[in-house]
Amino acid sequence: MSRKTYLWFKFAVDIFKAMKADDDIFMTVPLYLKYLEVLPREKLNMGRTGKCFSNLSGVLTWYANGYANTLSRDVATSFANYNQLRLVLSGGFSFRRFANYVDNHVLNEDIMVGTVIRNKVKVADLHMADVPNCHYVSAHKSGEARKLSGTSTIVLHHLKVDDYLWLKKTFWRTEQTMLQMPKLITIDTKWSQFEC
Repeated sequence: MSRKTYLWFKFAVDIFKAMKADDDIFMTVPLYLKYLEVLPREKLNMGRTGKCFSNLSGVLTWYANGYANTLSRDVATSFANYNQLRLVLSGGFSFRRFANYVDNHVLNEDIMVGTVIRNKVKVADLHMADVPNCHYVSAHKSGEARKLSGTSTIVLHHLKVDDYLWLKKTFWRTEQTMLQMPKLITIDTKWSQFEC
């Protein structure tokens, strides 16, 4: 999975000029863009955040869950051009390189992205924008998206075919919802969080 994730980022930086998204999400693009408007255009990582301690160094790594992880183009380029990761992922699995796998968290692609941009490339002044579960919804069972989604839902993840059919028929936004400005809490210069 990590090799696939790395190659998608590399492909996105080289080929896609705007964006790339997972194929099992439904995104309310106008609402997504409205949230991006209030954030910096560079040095940005927006998504549903998590944290993990490195097994080797004990360093805390913040990362965004992959299903709607947004990196600004400069950050995505830094990730895709990180040569050590490319070398680790380019060959087949080898126990001789296992410490490199662990050091770069390649066994979990979401944590791998966070580790590389924060601890390896060390993007200076990287801004993390946390998006809570009310906006980014991960539905694990068929029909669960219907129960969990609301007017402030930006992304629905893990959708099944019948969920897409339901969305096509019933998912809509009121003008009032689209006119509301996102509520962003600034925690410090490098961290902010959207409210529900």
